[in-house]
Amino acid sequence: MKIEQDRDRDQDGNRDQNRDYFFLKQFLDSPGQILKRFAGTKTNPKGLDLDAAAKRAVEAQLLARNFIAVNGKGKDRHFAITDAGRAHFANLPVFPPPPPPPDPKLKVFILLNLLGAGDRPVTLKQVKAMLPPAVAKTLGASKESLSALLESLVKDGALLKSSGEGTSPDDRVVFRVTENGKQEILHHRQHGDMVFKLSGSAVNQLLELAAGKPIANATVSHCMPLPAGDQAQNLVALAAASSFSDEELIGEARALMATRGSNGLLPIYELRRHIRKKFGEHAAGLDEFDRKLKRLRGERLDLISLFDRSSFSHDQISEGVQGVGELFFYVRNLR
Repeated sequence: MKIEQDRDRDQDGNRDQNRDYFFLKQFLDSPGQILKRFAGTKTNPKGLDLDAAAKRAVEAQLLARNFIAVNGKGKDRHFAITDAGRAHFANLPVFPPPPPPPDPKLKVFILLNLLGAGDRPVTLKQVKAMLPPAVAKTLGASKESLSALLESLVKDGALLKSSGEGTSPDDRVVFRVTENGKQEILHHRQHGDMVFKLSGSAVNQLLELAAGKPIANATVSHCMPLPAGDQAQNLVALAAASSFSDEELIGEARALMATRGSNGLLPIYELRRHIRKKFGEHAAGLDEFDRKLKRLRGERLDLISLFDRSSFSHDQISEGVQGVGELFFYVRNLR
């Protein structure tokens, strides 16, 4: 009996923490970190048991603990998160908890196969066919878990997902590799027993990404070998030389804020596209752009995550910066 009581008490404690995280995160995802009202009960995640009465009780508890405050009167009345609320949020476990990361070798196996399709969209049915039993066993994968893996790649911005025109459900879901996905291929080793069929065009894309710039006279050969030895070291050096400085990033973001920003918030997809156009694909990729923004966070700029995705296109969302259990979508407070 005591064990059951302790387990119930732990479950209630976890639920209370998850409720706090859900409510406080709404502030951090909103412009100015203020709210007129909290999300309605229909949008509440499963597991929080937030009916109308529970929702009011959580609001009252957050107010009583000085984690939020009520400011203004009448039409100007709004909720604001306090410094104590921010400190409390920083110590809470992420909710919903992020799924375990996919095996890197399985991830890049799928990405490289999709890259081999060129510009053609690949259906879910075709992706499943890439994992015959022997390959799935080698990579520790199953067709049942493949859909979850693909969704994680979409969430990470490595794949674009859209609707097809097939007759079966698996034919009506199609995928394309994004520039971030191509960068991911370069960052992880493939399983030594895997075999791929790649066109010369796909190989050339990999070479260009490794070098950080287009290959001169790329039409000479469509059967160029992958770099090895000294050649690989030269490509790494070229990629490093193509990077851009922190000051250049901050300067470009400040200039872009005037035309593409709103209320002090600059969408990251606007900044990424601008950087790509001015500095090249490598500068706007996962290794250069995303890591630079994360490194500068809190020192030279702030990153604001996105809570409601309904107002933005899939392409815009996919060009955000993936955090731990959240998607950073805006840059603000450049300094």
